[in-house]
Amino acid sequence: MYDINLVYYVHHKRIPPKIYRGSLSSHELTFVISGEMIYIVDGVRYLLGDKSAVFIPAQSLRERLVSECECDYISFNFNSETPKLPTVIDNAAHSEIMLLLSSIDRIAEKPRLSFYGRASEVLGVIISVLEDYTRTEKMTPLTLDILEYLHKNFRSRITLGDIASHFFFSPVYCESVFSSDIGRSIIDYVLDLRVSEAEHLIVEGNMTLGEIAESVGFSDYNYFSRTFKKRSGYTPTAYRRAIKR
Repeated sequence: MYDINLVYYVHHKRIPPKIYRGSLSSHELTFVISGEMIYIVDGVRYLLGDKSAVFIPAQSLRERLVSECECDYISFNFNSETPKLPTVIDNAAHSEIMLLLSSIDRIAEKPRLSFYGRASEVLGVIISVLEDYTRTEKMTPLTLDILEYLHKNFRSRITLGDIASHFFFSPVYCESVFSSDIGRSIIDYVLDLRVSEAEHLIVEGNMTLGEIAESVGFSDYNYFSRTFKKRSGYTPTAYRRAIKR
């Protein structure tokens, strides 16, 4: 998740005022809940409608034109590492995002002293959700099907051949499409799922390390231990000690 430093927030239901062309000193993320807005970002004109959002990185040249209709919109200006978001995100204000935006509205009703810190944390979650959403929107149907299959079955023995047979494509084609969309191989993704689940089970503390290894899909404990250390930086034993401390 991004380390967000929120510097400005506003939620208005009115005709948006004009913003004259200028360079942004921080990132801007604006949601149009209803109505419309017109932005010009680095010389490109964008029309935002209901439930859309615009992301404008710092140092961009940004201008907002006068609109003739009332608009329900929420704007954030913040400093952080640049999020991996497109300029315009259609249907950005979906149900999950609306719940998060509503929580920021509720935080804003409290004393201002604590607002920016707490709102920054929620904005970080919003940006992560948007990144996942835009990434998923670009994925092929086959990749989405494989992801669903992996999340349901990673605890069982999975081979590339099993996946190919399940979806009636060749192993090479499944691997190629998945790697192109995700940037990693299918087996590498499965190993990360297993290690992540193992970390969760170690934190819970209800199972031995051997039981955990078997429950997340490793039949060989030594292989589990090597894989866990490679991906987490700890052996399972050291991770458990660190959690206890």
